[in-house]
Formats: sequence, structure tokens, C-alpha cells
Amino acid sequence: MASSTSTPYEILGAHTTDKEHQLRVAFRARIHEYKRDRPKTPENHLITAVERKIINEKRKVIAEKFRPIFRAYETLSDKDKRRNYDVSGNWISDLPLQNYTLQQLAAEPELIDELKNRLHDATLQTINSQDSQTGYTPLYCAARSCNLKAVYFLTEQGADPDLPQRTGSTALHVSAWYGHPEIVRCLLESGADYRIQNSHKSTAEAESYNHDVRQMFANLKTTLFVQVAANQLDWLKINFEKTKYHIDEQYHVQRQTLLHCASKKGYIDLVRWLVEEHSANLDIVDANLNSALHLAAYGGHNSVVEYLLNRGANPLLENRWCMTAEEEGSFHGNKIINLFESMRKRDMFQMAIDGIDWWFKYYFGDNSLNKVNDEGKSLLYIACSYGQTSVAKWLLDQGADIDKKLLREPESTPLHGAVYHGHISTVDLLLGIVHKLDYYFLIYIGLLYDPS
Repeated sequence: MASSTSTPYEILGAHTTDKEHQLRVAFRARIHEYKRDRPKTPENHLITAVERKIINEKRKVIAEKFRPIFRAYETLSDKDKRRNYDVSGNWISDLPLQNYTLQQLAAEPELIDELKNRLHDATLQTINSQDSQTGYTPLYCAARSCNLKAVYFLTEQGADPDLPQRTGSTALHVSAWYGHPEIVRCLLESGADYRIQNSHKSTAEAESYNHDVRQMFANLKTTLFVQVAANQLDWLKINFEKTKYHIDEQYHVQRQTLLHCASKKGYIDLVRWLVEEHSANLDIVDANLNSALHLAAYGGHNSVVEYLLNRGANPLLENRWCMTAEEEGSFHGNKIINLFESMRKRDMFQMAIDGIDWWFKYYFGDNSLNKVNDEGKSLLYIACSYGQTSVAKWLLDQGADIDKKLLREPESTPLHGAVYHGHISTVDLLLGIVHKLDYYFLIYIGLLYDPS
């Protein structure tokens, strides 16, 4: 354990003249020492309680040894804190757990339980919170220190792997530069975009520290989900049919489909291709009960939200935080909310003509089922006259009056309209309901006049 009189330079293994890059190199070396020294649980997990206790105790000792290293790097990597230390000799070498930020908790593997407690029922806004000065997210800090459990936990909760910190680097950049192939895998499988460049015009792959990291990129860039995350539509058009996967396959820890991934990123052309060419299911939910619409709305992707709404995506679904897609999008002001509002304001009679049955299911609300237009035609009459059987069925299931006549001559019923226009399936629907009503009526009459 570092001496209480040690300087942050000594603890980090750096020199007082080191520049920012040299400090990062020194910190990387300490992180790899941490990885090497930290006891690992046997892969088969077949260990006794005593053995597990010994491993945990050793991990605790190692964590206490390396904790000052995290504090030292925090001090020296911050220009103001470093300047203050160089002048006064004062720095924060220890910190009470209750004063830890989410970023600091995520950096230390032994504090995973505290991180989970702190983020219990947290919203995506909190999970993706960024430090006001550095731009670090909890995921970025976990990736840098190779805290695999924290990275898995944060990505399971929906943490965004593409949020850039101050220099434009993402969690994928930092995991590649620090040489953590296992973190690179986790981030790519959670939807990290490998094309993103930082302020130095470098991708994460270009900053790979070692062969293992470079090989991980090479292997995973042949997979569908990773290519969708990078908006590689041309590659997908060539290679999709060669794969064994169903279009609605749910991938990795987040259980997201390709449509989830494309919608979350705002890739409208890719979203269209998945829906129109491969009939991707719009309403599958991921591990956090988010639909593609939720993720598009949360990301503020207007064009994707509008497209999914017009294709009939369910706006009523609630995620694990009991929020609808519209509520998730409200953080972007009115631009997303207005899209949902415009759907609600659509002309219900035109929806009946067009046969948009999902509009009635999602947006009809508390309107009258027997409402008539200026010509005295009811919604059911219009649906039947245009042969929109699915709309007619929905209206009837909700209690629309099957015998409601036109308010003008010749006072036709919905059945008249369907017969006149030759819509056989609609006629069958109406006759089936009429016969059922007649049957129940006869039973009712029979009960009234049962001679026994």
C-alpha cells in the first residue's frame, strides 16, 4: 500500500515533468498491474465458501493498494488540481465512499455492489451522466480500468457507449487504448460505433494497444449487430442473407434486435431497410422493456420516430421505468412530443377509409365509437363501405352500433354499405355478428317462455 507521505507522482510512477500523454501511459501500466494482481475466480466457479472468502480478502487488499493510484491520476490528469498540488502540496489522497461520484465507483471493481445500489431504478439520464469538466461517463471510467462487471451492468441498464468525453474519445476508444480486449468485445456487442473518431481523428481500432485488441475488432466486425451499430447498410445488403440469424434475433446482454440498434442510432435508411425489406417487428422490447420507438425517441431522432409511428409502432408500451416513448422523448423539448400529438390529431374518418387499424387501437382514446361525419356516416359505416374489415372488427369489438343507420336517406346500415360495394370479407364479419346476436336473442326468448 502506498505510504501516506508518497506524492501522487510517486504513486502513479510518473515524473514531475511528465506531460498528459506520459501520465496516461503511467496510469495504463498501473491498471495492467491491477489486472495482473487481482485474484480471479476460477472459470468453473466450483470453489468452496472458504476459498471464495480468501479470494475476496485478497481482492480487498489489492483494491486498497491501488485506490491511491486512482486518486493520484485524478489529481495529475486535471490541470487545475495538478497546478494546485505543485504549488501547495495538497491533494485528496483518500475519499469517503459516500462522497464517490458514479464515475469513481465505476472505476473500482470492488465497488460494484455500491455502484448497483447507487443506480437502483436510475433513469437513462443518470446512467449516462457526464462529469462537467472531463465529460467522463460511468461507462467510460469502468472501461478504462477494465471493470468488466461494471461495464456489463451499465450496458445492461442501457448506458450509451458512444458518448464522447472532452477529447472526443468514447468508452470504446479508452478500452482499446488501455488494452482491454474483453471490454472492447462487451462495448461492440452493446452497440458501440467503431467508426467514431476523436479530436485526433483516430478511431478506437486505430488506437489499439496490443494485438489482442486489434484481433477483437477484426473478429467482431464480421457480425451483423456490430455492423448495424456502424450503419454499414451496403455490407448488410450483401451479407445478411448469408447469416443464420432471424431478423428479430435479440442480441447479447441488452436483448436488442437490429431494429433496436438502428433506431437508437438514428439510422433512418437502415431502419427503413430492416422494416420494409425484412419485416422487422416494431414492438419487440429489450431487457429494459424499451421498444425501438423508445430508443429513437430517447435519442431525439425525429425522422426515425416519425417513420416508426407511421408504420404503426405501439406508442403505449412502457419500459422498466414506466415511461412511454413519448415521455422518453420529452427531454428533447417539443420536437418529439409534436410527432405523437400529430398522430392523435389525425382525421379518424380518413383512418377508417385507409384501414389504419392500429391508429384506432393506439390513438382513438375516448372518442365516441358511433361518431358520424358531416355526411351523417358513422365510422363503422365508412370502414365497411371501404372494405376495411380490420377497422370494422376493432370498432365492433369495442361496442360500435352494428345497426346504426345513415342520418340521411336511404338510411343504410354498415351491412348495406359493405354489400353494395362488394366487400365479401366485411359482409362475412357483419353477418357473423348478426347471426350470433340472433342466436343469443333466441336463447333469451326461449328462457322467457320456457314452458317448463
